Amino acid sequence: MARLDALAATVEALRGTQSRTLTIASASMPLDCVVVPAVAASLDLARETRIQIIATDFAEAFRLLEERRADLAVGEITELPSAGEFEVIPLRRHAVLTWVRPGHPLLALGRPAREADLLRHPLCLGTRIAGRYAALMGRAPGAASSFHPMMGTTAHLNLALAAQSDACTLAPAGTARLFHETGRLVPLDYETAWPAANFGIVWLKRRRLDAVARRIVERMQAADEAAFLYSQSLPAALRAGQAEGYAVAGSRHAPAAPDAPPGP
Repeated sequence: MARLDALAATVEALRGTQSRTLTIASASMPLDCVVVPAVAASLDLARETRIQIIATDFAEAFRLLEERRADLAVGEITELPSAGEFEVIPLRRHAVLTWVRPGHPLLALGRPAREADLLRHPLCLGTRIAGRYAALMGRAPGAASSFHPMMGTTAHLNLALAAQSDACTLAPAGTARLFHETGRLVPLDYETAWPAANFGIVWLKRRRLDAVARRIVERMQAADEAAFLYSQSLPAALRAGQAEGYAVAGSRHAPAAPDAPPGP
């Protein structure tokens, strides 16, 4: 018992004044443009609360919520399971762009790239969306024999692969911002628009958020707005035909997405 008491005292000393852990599970695309900037702006809260980020896919993020192993989740709300169990704050609809390294052969075409052009190069995709885009790309002649995606577990990994090769990858501008601003990747003018991202911040209805969690949510909304403004700074032709407004749970192609998010 004395040794256990000593261990408990040591743990408390290492923890300092932190009294709880706030766990955020995030899909990889909103991780870089929504979650990381919000947490980076919340170091003042780390004195009270240990902030833990779990990078995963959207399905696992929602599963962690249901199992009470995460307090917040950020991801695609297109296929939100058991929607009645969750509180949802929709985020902006972000145009998904095609990214390549400067000097990529597709940039020298002198016209917008087509599906057949893209199929000449590896396409880096997340493991859960590879099948979705395989079906989309399958419409192009020769796709069945040509489409072989490289699958990284996170959007950041796929962006890094594209920055060092002739592979292409998909991501919203906010997710690719660090690579774009440092000149490692540029958006490709592609004649077919990818479906816009449909992200939201989610938590269990029966799990009340404390003051720290609510502040993190507010900062994630602010980071999302900043990412959206960054995407708006890119040429309008790159975003042509993509849905705007805010995300809608259960619908990726909402014809009338709301102009403002509903209240928390």
